[in-house]
Amino acid sequence: MNHTPAITDIHAHILPGFDDGPRDLDQSLAMLHAAAAAGTTDIVATPHLNYEFSFDPPSIDQAVDQLRARAPAGIRIHPGCELHFTADRIEDAL
Repeated sequence: MNHTPAITDIHAHILPGFDDGPRDLDQSLAMLHAAAAAGTTDIVATPHLNYEFSFDPPSIDQAVDQLRARAPAGIRIHPGCELHFTADRIEDAL
C-alpha cells in the first residue's frame, strides 16, 4: 500500500495581493495545486502584519473563502497571520 502522509503547511503566503506572496488569484491557485500534488491537505494562510503590510480580517476571510471555492479537492485553507512582534506591538498587545 502506497500512502503519502498528509502535510499541514502552517505558514503560507497563499492569499493574492496581501503581501509578498502571489500577485493574483491564478498564482494562488497554481500554488494550491502544487501543494495538493505534494500531499498537502491543510494550508494556513498567513499574510504579514507588520509596518509594511496591514492586516484586515474581513478582507482575509473573503480571500480565504474565494480560494476555498476554487481549491483542489482534498485541500483545506485556514485563515491565520504572520505577526511581526516588536517592542511597541508587545506593549499594544498588553
